[in-house]
Amino acid sequence: RHSGLVRCVMWSGRAAPPLQAIIRRTSRFFSTSSTPPGRVDISSSDNHDPVHIKEAAIPPGTKDLPEKPTVLPIVLCHGLMGFERLGPFDYFRNIKGTLQDMGCDVHVTVVHPTASIASRALHLRDQIHAIVKEKKKKVHVIAHSMGGLDSRYMISQLAGYDLVRSLTTLSSPHRGSTIAEWVNTNIGRTLKVEAMFKTMGVPYDAFNQLTPQYLEKEFNPRITDVEGVDYFSWAASKRVPILHPLYPFWKAMQAAEGDNDGLVSVTSAQWGTYRGCIPCDHLELIGWSTLFDVAPTFAGVAKFLREYEKGGILT
Repeated sequence: RHSGLVRCVMWSGRAAPPLQAIIRRTSRFFSTSSTPPGRVDISSSDNHDPVHIKEAAIPPGTKDLPEKPTVLPIVLCHGLMGFERLGPFDYFRNIKGTLQDMGCDVHVTVVHPTASIASRALHLRDQIHAIVKEKKKKVHVIAHSMGGLDSRYMISQLAGYDLVRSLTTLSSPHRGSTIAEWVNTNIGRTLKVEAMFKTMGVPYDAFNQLTPQYLEKEFNPRITDVEGVDYFSWAASKRVPILHPLYPFWKAMQAAEGDNDGLVSVTSAQWGTYRGCIPCDHLELIGWSTLFDVAPTFAGVAKFLREYEKGGILT
């Protein structure tokens, strides 16, 4: 009866990396140090006056790559259960290469797949600090799903405003997801998965911190936007076919929150300057499907950031 949750990690007809593999391969990278790194001497070339960006329906991406890359490096941040690469699997499938083909300087970060937002944000901060220290430039962060919450915490609570020029979130559950509540009740507690995680010494915090109650009552009142960093967001939405692994979640969320991508609703995904809705599901948004070419979307986001760097007003 819970096969939908298992099937939701399918990628191009093959099983995606299992939970144990993701945790085992990523957990070893993280220490428990909370010592903040020193400030980095940033060149003044990335300082811009505030700009007002008009709303657009979708990223202005096409299969034709932009003429020029972004001036600042781009950092990609994964979501819940994420990784950079596991065997043949890339989390951001065909996305890093697309941006590099444009000439962009692209970096993919890795944080613990199931740890708390605060813990993930700490490791994210350390990785971005190293990038900024090397490049002598602030960065543009593009974050998928829970990665957007990690990034907001890092900017607000861990002096990430010294490192980040802009944050773009793609289908991040800024107001939580009713699916997280369902998973906690039916998988975490009923099937004792949360207890199993604790027995194994594996954090379960991420699942508890993706609920609407936690985001609305605890996270958002405390994690506020920081002046000097610009926040942009895109949602995703698509009617999921009945045989799709995300269909049970899409149907439940459609009733509870309205239009959604199978895991995050359009309403929850809006934060900062909302740019519009991408016509795909949550997995297609990171290239985990052969039915949707996500490369033009990320090329469009990069074009948007390039125009933003120039101080233009996009239409």
